[in-house]
Amino acid sequence: MSELVARPISVYDLPLAVGAAILHPEQVVLNFGRAGTVDIGFLCYLRREPQTRTGKSVRKSGFGRKVVVDSFNAARAGRVRALIEHISQEFSESGMRPETVRNRASRFIPFMTWADTHGYIDVLEDEGQARLAVREYATFIRDRVNQNSISLTSGAGQQAAAFSLLGDFLEIDDLTRGVNLLRGNQRSNEGTLPPCEDAQAKVLSMCEALFNSLTELVLDAKPYPFRVPMPKYLGWADPTLWIFPTSKWCMAPHEMEQRHKAKVPFLAYDYANGRLATMDELKLNKSFAGDNDITRRQVLRRCRLQIEAANADPQNINRRHMSALALNIFVLMFIAQTGMNWAQAVEMPWSGEYEVGVERQVFRAIKWRAGNRKVYFEIPVSFLPTFKRYLELRSYILDGISCEFLFFSLGCNTLELPKMLPGGPTPLFKILQRIDPQLPKIMPRQWRAAKSDWLIRNTDPSTAALVLQNAEKTVLKSYTAGSETVHLEEMTLFLDKVSAVVVENGKVIEGSINCAVGVCSSYGAPHQISGEIAVQPDCKEQEGCLFCDKFKVHADEQDTRKLLSCRYCLQQSAHLAGSEERIQSMLGPILDRIQVILDEVSRRDETLVLRVTREVEVDGELAPYWSRKLEMLMDLGLVA
Repeated sequence: MSELVARPISVYDLPLAVGAAILHPEQVVLNFGRAGTVDIGFLCYLRREPQTRTGKSVRKSGFGRKVVVDSFNAARAGRVRALIEHISQEFSESGMRPETVRNRASRFIPFMTWADTHGYIDVLEDEGQARLAVREYATFIRDRVNQNSISLTSGAGQQAAAFSLLGDFLEIDDLTRGVNLLRGNQRSNEGTLPPCEDAQAKVLSMCEALFNSLTELVLDAKPYPFRVPMPKYLGWADPTLWIFPTSKWCMAPHEMEQRHKAKVPFLAYDYANGRLATMDELKLNKSFAGDNDITRRQVLRRCRLQIEAANADPQNINRRHMSALALNIFVLMFIAQTGMNWAQAVEMPWSGEYEVGVERQVFRAIKWRAGNRKVYFEIPVSFLPTFKRYLELRSYILDGISCEFLFFSLGCNTLELPKMLPGGPTPLFKILQRIDPQLPKIMPRQWRAAKSDWLIRNTDPSTAALVLQNAEKTVLKSYTAGSETVHLEEMTLFLDKVSAVVVENGKVIEGSINCAVGVCSSYGAPHQISGEIAVQPDCKEQEGCLFCDKFKVHADEQDTRKLLSCRYCLQQSAHLAGSEERIQSMLGPILDRIQVILDEVSRRDETLVLRVTREVEVDGELAPYWSRKLEMLMDLGLVA
């Protein structure tokens, strides 16, 4: 039987239930939720319906893709079952968006079709075949790009998705080693820079001030006008924001200065002092549209009634508007504290019942079950009260309505579940920048980089990956750039330390003795230069002096020649260390340290360093100690 026929299917929701048995992998269609489905089971058949020019084939609703039944391969079915379990684990544990996991699985299908067509039937179990298939498929995709059949971006994406899934499945880290891969937009491959600490502090302090006050307003039924203490960084004479139950719910000082230019200035509200304006104040204000006392009284009466109505009703529409703002502010704070991306956060399921576990110091794990899987995230201990306050806010907004998501949006008249701000946090920043026009805009990916940077600095990459719910290699690749501010501070500190090593020519160092690489200011009392160094300081080993805080170098010819001679001897004898990896691990830090010190000497006298370098490396005029050492090695036949 060689004709193509539609086959029965079984749709499996991801992630798979714990202990779920895949009895017939050839029937499996994986459901990625809103991201869609992927027919993975038809890979169990070696002959399948041809794909269109776009690489896709149309699947009739309720049926699987067509296959040649006689081409069923039992060995392949076993590997497909393992692949299904791998994709399920990736869906639940990798931290990737469902759309990303589905994209990888979907793009893997054309690769498998190509592999089966070209004889790489064992590509899912044989590393040798996998490497050959990857190399040839990369060439195939490159040819399609060169023929303008597909775009460079599409080709690079196809390679990246298919190869990364295959490599992860086979647990081969260097599957694409030596393969000439297509590269899309290089900027997209750069690690994300964390925002500077000052920017983070401003955004978080603004969000914290508003969230704490707005939740107090709505949950504790505080009366309008409501006072909100604002962060000190704003530099306001009176760091206070007053909230009124009206469309113009607040007015920052810079807005009040330009109030007369506004189309609707809301002059009946005294935003500076948190009260309604008086009749006399409205009379004196030339911007007020009313030209008689009757109009003024009517305006003030309407405003007063509006305030009274808002104070009398805990579910007043203005209070609900403030609760929606507080909700969106919390989402941004939540992302900053957890390092989640926007899609992860806004689509997070919620059961209502949860437990707080202690997984690591200073962190708390919030755990609950959603459907057939256990869901959790980790937050700092200090953020736990804020999270619990949000849950109170969530109950207030829902007001008895059930919602399966942790976050949601308020529409004009109804709840929109689970749709959060469609433009991500951008609309929220527009609101916040009404209060502080200079407030930096920090997006979720930057918060994720900042969280990763903090975790790596204070813990380790493994812990960072666990907290961020991501693969360790992804954290190291994409989120370890470090902020520019920290880089600047660290570089300044580093240069200061290097500068302290080099002293001026002719300066006498009390109690010092000469050594083979410079001067020791306190022989016999070695102490390392920093907390983490590659070589421990040792008065008996000349190289150890380089990493001791008692080590000094004069910016003169004698000490410069010592350093260059040491470097020259190490380079000549490097082969004695063995493999290239061993050479780098043993000698790399020493050579780097010598270069750093020479750079500082060169900064003070570049001509001197250039001249002595030529004399040592070209003319062989080494310092006496290193000259004798090199001669000894040559006599032993260890150095040519």
